[in-house]
Formats: sequence, C-alpha cells, structure tokens
Amino acid sequence: MRLAGWLARDAFARTDFKPSGIVDGLASDAILVLALFALSRTLRLRFGPREDDRLFRRSTRALVGSLPAGVAMGSALARAMDLAHCRLARSHWTAEAFLYLDPGFAAHLAEPAALQLIAATIGLGALFVVALRRDALAMAPPEPVPGDSAARWSNLALAVTMGAAAWTLVDGVRSPPHVYATRLIPEVNFARQWFAWRADADPAELGSVHLSRVLRTRLERVGLVAGDVAERPDHPLLRSRLDEPPLDHPMRPGVAADARPNVVLTFVESLNRTFVHALSGRYPGLMPETSTLTDRMTVVEDYYNTSSPTILALVATLCSLHPPSRPRELRPAERDDQPTPYSCLSDHLRQAGYRTVFVGAAPRHATGKDRLLRMHGFDEVLGQEDIRITHPSWPEGSWGVYDDRLVDYVEEQLTRLEALRARDGRPYLLVMLTLDAHHPGMAPPDARLPSALDGLDWTPGARRMLAAYHTTDAAIGKLARRLLNPPRGDRTLWVLTADHAQAMVPRSDRLFPEDEPGWTFDRVPLLLHDPVHALPARLSVLSGSTELAPTILHLLGLTKGPTSMTGRSIFGSRRDYPWNFGRAGERLAYMQSREERQEPPIGDVREMCANGISVFNIAKAPLTSCELIQWMDWQDALWASHTLLPIEAFHGAGTPATRAPPPPH
Repeated sequence: MRLAGWLARDAFARTDFKPSGIVDGLASDAILVLALFALSRTLRLRFGPREDDRLFRRSTRALVGSLPAGVAMGSALARAMDLAHCRLARSHWTAEAFLYLDPGFAAHLAEPAALQLIAATIGLGALFVVALRRDALAMAPPEPVPGDSAARWSNLALAVTMGAAAWTLVDGVRSPPHVYATRLIPEVNFARQWFAWRADADPAELGSVHLSRVLRTRLERVGLVAGDVAERPDHPLLRSRLDEPPLDHPMRPGVAADARPNVVLTFVESLNRTFVHALSGRYPGLMPETSTLTDRMTVVEDYYNTSSPTILALVATLCSLHPPSRPRELRPAERDDQPTPYSCLSDHLRQAGYRTVFVGAAPRHATGKDRLLRMHGFDEVLGQEDIRITHPSWPEGSWGVYDDRLVDYVEEQLTRLEALRARDGRPYLLVMLTLDAHHPGMAPPDARLPSALDGLDWTPGARRMLAAYHTTDAAIGKLARRLLNPPRGDRTLWVLTADHAQAMVPRSDRLFPEDEPGWTFDRVPLLLHDPVHALPARLSVLSGSTELAPTILHLLGLTKGPTSMTGRSIFGSRRDYPWNFGRAGERLAYMQSREERQEPPIGDVREMCANGISVFNIAKAPLTSCELIQWMDWQDALWASHTLLPIEAFHGAGTPATRAPPPPH
C-alpha cells in the first residue's frame, strides 16, 4: 500500500531524497506486518482455544483478531487517505492537511474519485486483516503445551519483531517533520499533525519576539529586517512606510501626474521560466504566447519564488511576509471573526480607494484561501462555485475550471469593474490564479502538444504536464489581447508571474535541466506592463516573492503609511541586497546568491546548527546555520503572538476605504 501511494502521488519527492529511502520505508512496513503477525500468533499459541471451553475459545479468538486487526485496519484507513489526499484536502495530506483543514473539507469525502481510492485501499486492508488472522490461527497447534519448542520459538519471534517494530515507530516519531519523510509512517504522521493542528502555539516555545542587537544588525544587512522600524518593540516588523526612493523611470508622454491605473495581477499556477522558450531557450513552441509577451512587457530577470505551496506563496507575494512553519497561524484570530493584523497589497489598495477582487479556478475554500483573502482587503473572492452559477455547462478538470474558461470569466469581471469605475471613479485590483498547470497537469482531454515537441519520447507524466502548460499559454494569450490593447491597456497595470515554481517530482523531473539544483524553489517569470512609466525592456535584480507587493505599490506611488511588509521594490532598494531567503513552512529553507543556491530541509539546518556546520559552501556566508534557524523561529514567534502589525494600523476586513475616490481619468 505504501508503494502504491508513492506511485500515485509522487510522495517521496524531496530535496534530499535517496533511493535508500524507499527501502527504509518498505522495511518499516514489513517489520510492522511481521510484528502484528507474531503478536497474533503468540496470543493464539499461549491462549489457544480449548475444546472443552467454548466461551474461552470465543473470547480468545476475539482477542487474537481485535488488536492486530484494529491496528491493521487503522493503517489501511490512514493509507487510504494518504492516497486520496489531493481529492480530500486539496493539499499534501500526509503531513500538512490537518494544518489546512476548513469546514468544506468533509465535502470532498463524497467525491467519486476519493471514495474509489478509499474503498479500494480499505478493501486491501480488510484482505490483509483476514489473511493475518487466518494464518495466525492456522499455524498454532490446537492445544499448546507450555514450555515446548513452538512456544519458545514463538516467544523469540515475538521479542525480535516487537523490538524491531518499536524501533521503527520511535524512528518515525523522531524523524524530522518533513512532508515526504519516507520513514515516517502515515499512522504516526497523522497523530503528530493532528495534535499540532489542535494545539495553540505558545510563542515562548517558538522563541522570543525580540532579537539581539547583533543578530538584528546581521538580518538588516542581508535584507530580512527593515532598518526603518517604528518605535514599537512589541511589533518589530512594523515599518512607518515602505522606504523607497523615487522611481528613476520617467512617466509616459500624456499621462496625468495623478493617474491611478487599474491593476491586474495574474498568477500562473506552477510556472517556471524553464517552460517559456523566450526566457530559457528550451521547449520551442510550448508557450509561444507568453514568449511573445517578453517583447511587449518588462522582463525582470533573476526573480525566484521563495515560498510554496499556493497558500503560503500567496502570503509571500501579496503580503510580503515569509509564512510561518504552522499554516494555521496564518489566521489565528479568525476563530472570533477578527482580522489577523498584517498588511497585504489588497489592504493597501483598498485603503487607497481600490475595489479588490480575487478570481480563482479552484474552489474558494481550497486550503483556506477565501478566509485569508477576505481578511486581508479583498471585497470579493470568486471561485469554482461562482463560475458554476453563471456557467453551469462549462467543462471542468479534476481541480476546477480550465484556464481557457477562467479567462472568459475574468473578462466578465473586468467589464463589470470598468462599468463601476465609470460610475464612481474607483479603480480596481483584480488578482487571478490559473489552474491547468497544477501538478500532475490538468489539460483538457483534447489538448495536444505542439508539433516540435509531440514526436519526442516523453513519459506519460511529462507529456501531461507539457500539455497543461500549452493550454495555459493559450489562455494567457487570450488574456493578453484583452489587457494590452487600447483602450484598456492604456489604463491597466498588468503583472504576470507565477504563484510558485513547479516541483521536481519523479513523473516530470526529466522536464528540468540536469544541473537543476533544487526541488521547489526556482526562477519564475515576472513580466510587467505599466501604462504610467516608461520601464526598461529588461531588468536584472536578484529578488523573490516578497518583493512583488512592494514593487507594485512603488509603481503606484503608494508607499506611505504603516506596514508589516518585509520585501523591497525591485525598482528601488532591493538592488542593494545580493541575497534571497525563503522557506516552505517547516519543510525547507531557501538561500540564494548569484553564486550558490541551497534548499536544505529545515530539520537538517537544525542539525547543522547543532554540529557547527555552515549551510553555504562559500567563505563569506551571509548567515550561519544557527542564525538562519533563529530567524525562522523568531518569525514563528511573531505569528503565534500576533505581533506582526498593531491592530490600530490594520486596514483589512470590515475597514471602509477612507480616502475619497478621485474623478475618473
């Protein structure tokens, strides 16, 4: 069952994966099965039924079957949910789904694909239980004699197998909590994550919200802490404003000095630069529409995603914060329907008079996106459910609406928002998230690869991913024709990027360059069309996800006011920092310079700290392994203690736009 699960969900993909991990995982399963068998057989041998005692015989049979059978069926259920994780929680179930739970979770249990996977796996588990019990009963003599050789060998077998099983369980519990740890059996993993999800984090256990002067200076030097911090020691991320210099790019001729363009931010699901021929030189014809846009929009080179998966990436890109290790902390105060104080792009634009709308092809509640977005400045959060209401006959994939139809729906929203602006003068922010390229690819059934790639010897998994990118590209082309052409193009700031990069998993790893050093952090496209400023065609700045929101605010001239954003504008102060840092929850740390990139599991970084080992191979490392851990623990403490932004400085959910809207341009 474990092997079937791996093959079904690529669950052993991780940066430090080795083939021996599969052996470790399967050996753990084998040891547990043998331990169950030895336990049930020993119970039968020691307390076997006697022909003259029917009650004893029945009770013993129940005892022999109940404990091992209960454990075995529990294992089958855990592995069934492990297999069906994407259908159930819309996230990686094994290690993080409990942290992403939301009220709509149970509805996915009724989906046919999930039911089929669960039923099939539980059926296999039931057969295993029956076989285990039958073999244990059949191999025991009808009337065991105390002290005979069978009993002695049974005792020895029980001692050996139970000892090995105990070692396996302890090894699983002590294993670092990475999502794809092969030795961490689902039963143990589920229990650990369940208790972690139920427990409220104690900031004192995570670390201090106060930094030493030496460490703060080090973090300021590499750009992880802002230097212009307001005098609020209890909120150390509070900045009085985004301290950016004036843009050194002139305004376009004929543009009013107080122009307020509409903003459209397009996140393409899991798009690496690798798949855009004009940016990488690979895959000619795969994404021709996006390649064409590189000649029509400003291309930011060396832009990397610094967080993953989507829910964490949205926090990094929209809110310019490195998400915590416990995803539940993204919304700690929502249990009382109160906003969690930290500032996002949508908060700032809503405060500046913008209407704010999010449109996604997946269900609104998937991984809690709707609550996160509504609590941080979005007036409307639209998803698969809303599209179905107005377009019930549109085809859908396994995750949601296909990108081609999503663009049509976005066009309807743009038309509506433009009509509203014509009436009251308020500009709008529309953020959209595509879906076709979500692993393992959601291309429509009739999707075909371009001729230049179709004849190559691709695996089915690789072919499916490439087809998904090709269909996404067609949708991007349709969107570009609607956004860049006049008159809409003259009043719309369009930003095209990815929510995060595609992970390198066994089904599709051959699509990536052989020298690709990482697993989930990679360069992603960042293209900008600014109708107000004459931006350069190319801009080379080492930057990451947390720079996106400050860059947009910088282009709009909205850098005043309190904020908890940690990033810097690509057109401003980001150029002064030659390092990238990021994280994927409690799984991976990420560090990037122009010479070196590292993606170590956070558990490994903690071991490096304990052993005095540097994360970087270069001589002048920006941070030691211990300082990197201190930075992440400090972040987690800020999240858990709700000290990111003072509540009086927050302008999120329920806060009306206080600035009077200007007349329409």
